[in-house]
Amino acid sequence: MTRARRLLVLAVALFGLGVLADDWDTEKTPLKELSVKDLDGRSLTLADLKGKIAVVDFWATWCIPCIKEMPELKAYHEKLKGRQDVVFLSFDAEEEAGDVRPFVKKMGIGFPVYLTGDLADRLGVSVFPTKLIVDGRGKQPTIRFRRGGIVPIAQIEARVKKLLAEPPS
Repeated sequence: MTRARRLLVLAVALFGLGVLADDWDTEKTPLKELSVKDLDGRSLTLADLKGKIAVVDFWATWCIPCIKEMPELKAYHEKLKGRQDVVFLSFDAEEEAGDVRPFVKKMGIGFPVYLTGDLADRLGVSVFPTKLIVDGRGKQPTIRFRRGGIVPIAQIEARVKKLLAEPPS
C-alpha cells in the first residue's frame, strides 16, 4: 500500500471515528427567549417547550452534512409522532423562507421547519448541523447537551433517555 493510500485510509478512519464518537458537550444553559416562526407562519415560543425534551437541529440548505442526515431525521421525527414528552424541532439557520421552501419540498420534509433569524448566533451555534437537546420539564427550559456535526440517531436517543431518567430540575 502506498503512503498516499495509507494516509487516505487513516483520514477516512479518523473521520469515521469523529462521526461515531459520542462527544456531546454537557451544559446547563437556560433558554431566556425563543420566538420563531415556521414556514407557514406558526409561532414557537418557550412556553411550547414546557414539560418536554426538545431535540433541536440547526441546519441550512447549503450544508452538505445537513442534507446527508436529513433522511434519518425525517425517520426520527416520524418515530416521535404521538409522544407528548419528546419533540423534534428543525431550525433552518439564517435563511429566508423563499430559499427554504423549495428545499423542503424537494427533500419531502413533513415536519415544521422554523426560520431562526439570528438565533443560531445568539445560542453560539457556529457549525452546521448542530443538535441541542433542551430540557423543558423544569422551571426554565435549559440546553443540556450540544453537538456539532452529523449525529447518529442512536446517540440522540441515548441522551434523551438519560434526561428522561433524571428528575426535572
